[in-house]
Amino acid sequence: MSPPPAHKTRYLTTSERTLILIMGDICLLLLSVSIALATWDHYTQRPFYIYLHLNIFYLVPIWLIIAMILGTYSLHGMKDLSRFLYYPLQANLFGGIIYALIYFFAPKGSLPRVVFLFFGVASSLLLIWWRYLYFSIFSHHRWRQNVLVISKEKSLSDIQKLIQNHQHYYQFFGFIPIDSFPQELNFSSTEVDKIVYLVEEASSSQVIEILLKSREKGIIVTSIPEFYEELTGRTPLSEMSATCMSLFYFKELPWGSIYALLKRSFDITFSLMGLSLFFLFFPFLFLMIKIDSRGPVFYSQLRVGKNGRVFRLWKLRTMKDGLKSNHFWTEEKDPRITRFGRWLRKTRFDELPQLWNVLKGDLAVVGVRPLSVEQCQAFAEQIPYHTLRHLAKPGLTSWAVINFRHVNDLEGVKTRLEYDLYYIKNRSFWLDLYIIFRTVWIIATLKGL
Repeated sequence: MSPPPAHKTRYLTTSERTLILIMGDICLLLLSVSIALATWDHYTQRPFYIYLHLNIFYLVPIWLIIAMILGTYSLHGMKDLSRFLYYPLQANLFGGIIYALIYFFAPKGSLPRVVFLFFGVASSLLLIWWRYLYFSIFSHHRWRQNVLVISKEKSLSDIQKLIQNHQHYYQFFGFIPIDSFPQELNFSSTEVDKIVYLVEEASSSQVIEILLKSREKGIIVTSIPEFYEELTGRTPLSEMSATCMSLFYFKELPWGSIYALLKRSFDITFSLMGLSLFFLFFPFLFLMIKIDSRGPVFYSQLRVGKNGRVFRLWKLRTMKDGLKSNHFWTEEKDPRITRFGRWLRKTRFDELPQLWNVLKGDLAVVGVRPLSVEQCQAFAEQIPYHTLRHLAKPGLTSWAVINFRHVNDLEGVKTRLEYDLYYIKNRSFWLDLYIIFRTVWIIATLKGL
């Protein structure tokens, strides 16, 4: 086992750190609104009374929602200082666009534009200062969790790399090979904060007893797959085994649950509203598709749904008709895609007919992306546990799509599957809501999916 790092007295969990960051942001945002209002009242030579301008404080929740959609409070968003400092500016930029839309429909004189300008300047300066201070404090080794790894040596390099990529939260304490496991672990909770281990390697009574004693000392004990999920938002295929899978919990919620009812109600409402929008734009879309290239307006394909049920999925055609189609990969600049089809894909208008599938119950708004029958058959033979994705209903968008967009090889399919398995295990109404907001954001910024 490698020598331990310098002694440290305390650590904060990642959720505690995030809470501190959010609370600091809220306090400074409220201060920024107050500064903006005081500056505006001084500028207009009026006495300053906050209670007269309470409607302006809606800027704070708008900013926070934008920040969450941008990924400001994710582990990925907080590990890089330059990106971390850039987020407040980005949130203010898009907040300004939203403010302008609200201002356009608000009664005359109710929302002074210059207030948002003052708010943008004050919040940018204060939040950049706060985030630099936050990063400087919590990047110190005393605030990181020391991690001890119990595994086979072949898995060590991947875990070390994972810890290195999140070095502002964790630092590598040492490694114990499972084949030469000691009778006792000679360290305290002031030296080691977390032990990560492979489930199948911790099956002996000796290892279990030592892990239980470590837990009694106040040390966090977690499996490598759970540790991997926490840091990446993915369920690692490389660390899955038959033993691990037997302990892997996939939530299969009954139809009568609140989550299932909320989800289906939202799907029906969303699909009806979306189909109304589709019928409104359909004459224009029909005309442009016909002008751009020959062929039918609609394209359909058999896809695999929940529990392996096959259904027919409908889309607007975005490729030239008559060309041989590769069911597996679509290149980023695929020559088969028409000019108008490229715009349809960017805006996701090509998927509007899928709202009929949502209304029928073949799809949900949020789920896992539906694959063709040929893809599912091929991937099931090449990728372990690929059929587990059929535990959830496929969706228009997914956790995998917003985190890992373009797939054109087998490794990409594996990565998307890891995101899908994470979603199936952790799905909830709030996660679905975040995925929807994030999807809207990506479409609005024309980044495609």
